[in-house]
Formats: sequence, structure tokens, C-alpha cells
Amino acid sequence: MHSERHILLWARRALSVQSWGGRSGEYPASKLSSTKAHVPVFKRTLSCPTKLVDSLDSRNRYLVNYFGEHIAPAMVAIDDESNGYRAIILPTVERHPSVLKAVLASSTYHIALRLSSSTGALQHAQKFYTQAIDELMRLSSDITTDSTQTSRILTTLVMLVCAMITGSYDFPILFKMLVSLIEAGNTEGKSGMFYYESFLELQMRKFELYAGPFLDPKAALERFNSTDSIDRGLGCLLQCSHLHPEHSVVLQKALSLIHIACLLYSLRVRNELSPEMSHELVEQYREIISQYHPESPGWKILIWPTFIVAAESVDQTYRCFFTSVFHGFFKKTGFGNLHTALNILHKIWQGEMKETWVEVLPQWKSFIM
Repeated sequence: MHSERHILLWARRALSVQSWGGRSGEYPASKLSSTKAHVPVFKRTLSCPTKLVDSLDSRNRYLVNYFGEHIAPAMVAIDDESNGYRAIILPTVERHPSVLKAVLASSTYHIALRLSSSTGALQHAQKFYTQAIDELMRLSSDITTDSTQTSRILTTLVMLVCAMITGSYDFPILFKMLVSLIEAGNTEGKSGMFYYESFLELQMRKFELYAGPFLDPKAALERFNSTDSIDRGLGCLLQCSHLHPEHSVVLQKALSLIHIACLLYSLRVRNELSPEMSHELVEQYREIISQYHPESPGWKILIWPTFIVAAESVDQTYRCFFTSVFHGFFKKTGFGNLHTALNILHKIWQGEMKETWVEVLPQWKSFIM
């Protein structure tokens, strides 16, 4: 655990107000329902634990419920009783202090961002974030048990969400730590762990798919070159289709948009994207996403593909369109990484960097999803 402690110490030292980023081809429509990729399936009978935290004081209870009502829905395509960010994570806050602190930090940062300027809320958020790191450091010194491993994994996952809320630069290090923790854990076959395992599996597939361009372009290219690999990363979307067949058409369009973004990225990395093809794919994307409304099911999962396509766009009309779309995303989710996304896009569009946009993304150490 020496490396984990080193990471946590680094993250604790790096914490500051200035690091808060909040300031600063066509895919077959039948693919969604016909894919044979293994998708862990949740049932829609999981209870929603919004009133489960009765032993907490009123402030903490409010912040935990706030996470369930405002943050958890932003992490899934369609919010329902099976949302693991609410149904799996929140019931653990009473047993795992580190998870509680990470949830409190996420909620308080989110509130501060929505208030635009709230020094008090921001200071409280930083305090909770530091306490979560301290708890993780303590856990890294403890003997590894099922309980401590669960606490480490869920805390790091929530802190990853927190990094998305703030738009901070902690994402790469938190993501690598989460991957290491999950690889070290072994809950397979243990009683009562099915939903927990399935939730983590789906979330890690999604993160690995979307994180590629921000961490390792070569690895991203390898993944995007395989339709099966992309489908594997979209297991959470396939699960939503299984649970909500009434929204299958909308989700099929979302899948098509994600594949357009993957194709654009792959062609740009290989330097095989002609201006004509680039324009055609960007226009195709714009036409499809224009059919969406901010209240449409699956709207929130279009953040990542929209960012990728917007980075490729060269026409001012497209850039104005995508800027407007990102303002709509922020209004819907309130996540600060959307401000970071616009900041990155404007620098790409202004031609301030010598590298191509696919080479620039890892330098930002942020995660847009």
C-alpha cells in the first residue's frame, strides 16, 4: 500500500482553491438490442434509500440526500431505483466514514458551484475532501478486509465523481488508484455482493472507454478500433435499454452518436481524417443530437461524444452550436468539468497549441463525461 499512501499524500498537498476547475460512421439502430456483450442486469425493484441515513445529523443527512437527488442522476443514462450511485453507495455512508466524507465533499462542491460564489461552502467542501483523503490514508494502513476494501473502492469512486464536479486535475491519479483497488479486490462469488460487483464492473467499463483520450491516446485508439470493445464499455447503456425498452429508440440514437465520436477520434489519431469526411461526420452528429431535448432520456450521456466531436469541428457555426449544447449540459448537471470542457475547446479552437487536439487532451489531466 506504499504507492497508495504516496498518491493520497500527493492529493492532499495538491488540494487548493485554485485547483478547483469550476472557476477557471452510422451505427446500426438494431445494435443496441442485438448486442451479445455480457451485461450485468439489475432489477428495478431496488429500494431508493433517500431516507435511510437517520443516524446522521441534519446537515449531513441533507448533503447525503442531496447527492442522491442531484448528483447520482447525473451519473447514469436514465435515473431509476437501480441507480447504484444512490442504491449501492449511499446505504454505506453510516458504516464507512471515508465514503461519507467523499459524499459530503461532492455535494458541497456541487452546491458551491451552483451558487457561483460561496466561499463558505467551498471551504466546507475542501474540509470534507481532505477528511476523505485522511480516511483513505488510515484505511491504507489497516489490514485489508472485505469491509476496508469496499470502503477504499467506494470512497475513491465517489472522489472520482467529485473530481468531475469540480473539474479538478485529480482525475488521472484517482482513476489509476481505483483501477488498482478493484484489481486487488476479490468479491467474486461472495454472498450479497452481486449488485455491488455488477455496478463496479459497468462503471469501470464506462470510465475506461471514456477516459482513454484523456489518459492514453494509443490505448484509446486500440479500444475504439473494435466495435465489440466499444460495446463492452457501453454496458451501462445496454442495461438501461433492458430496463427501459420504452426508451430504446432514444438510446439507440445515443449509441450511434458515441460511435460517431469514437470513429472521429480514431481517424484523427491515425491522421486519416480528410476535411470532407470530418465535416460530414460532424454534421451527421449535429443532425442527430439536434433531435434531443435536455429532458430526453440519455441526454446526459452525450457529454463525452459531444466534446470529442466539438473538438474536431472547424466551422464557427458548429462551434457556436456545441457551445450552446454545453451550456445546456451544465444547466442540467451542474458539474464543473463542463466549464473545463469549454475552456479546453476554446483553446483548441483558437489554435493556441502546436499539437493536434487528440495530443492535447492528456495534458489537461481532466475528465469530461
